[in-house]
Amino acid sequence: GNPIGALSAATFAAAEVFKFAFAKAYPERAAALQFSSWSGVFSLASYDFDSSNPPIGDINLAATLVGLGGVGAGFMRAMTALGSRVKGTLALVDADVLTTDNLNRVSYATLEGAIRGDRKVDEAAGLLRRYCPDLVVKPYALTFDDYKRLTPRRKDRLYDIVVTGLDN
Repeated sequence: GNPIGALSAATFAAAEVFKFAFAKAYPERAAALQFSSWSGVFSLASYDFDSSNPPIGDINLAATLVGLGGVGAGFMRAMTALGSRVKGTLALVDADVLTTDNLNRVSYATLEGAIRGDRKVDEAAGLLRRYCPDLVVKPYALTFDDYKRLTPRRKDRLYDIVVTGLDN
């Protein structure tokens, strides 16, 4: 099957609710004037009349995910939903630790990890290793600037894919 379609649909639904709530709460804000509600049928992968999403095969990944907070957690959720179909390498870069204050935004984390103050990269790496056994996960508890410096020469800093999960 294709778990990404359902996850994306849930994201769009949440965005619609947010747009409605924001526009009602702040009708004078310029941003509220830009919101318009979505209507009609929408498929993320197919424009056929039946709107079916095609199955997803194996994904060979060579990527770096920068930021494991609320935004990066969405990417983590998609990867775990794909499970053993995800292969390759993923570097996780985030210098932050889990806290009970931000646990609601970090959907991959556990309460125990937040109470202990575990590093986000360690918690995320553990989850990915459980759900994506063929994915090589490399956690880096660093800021992206410090991570870049692991490769001293700027011209040698080549990344296949950088997923930006930064939220501030």
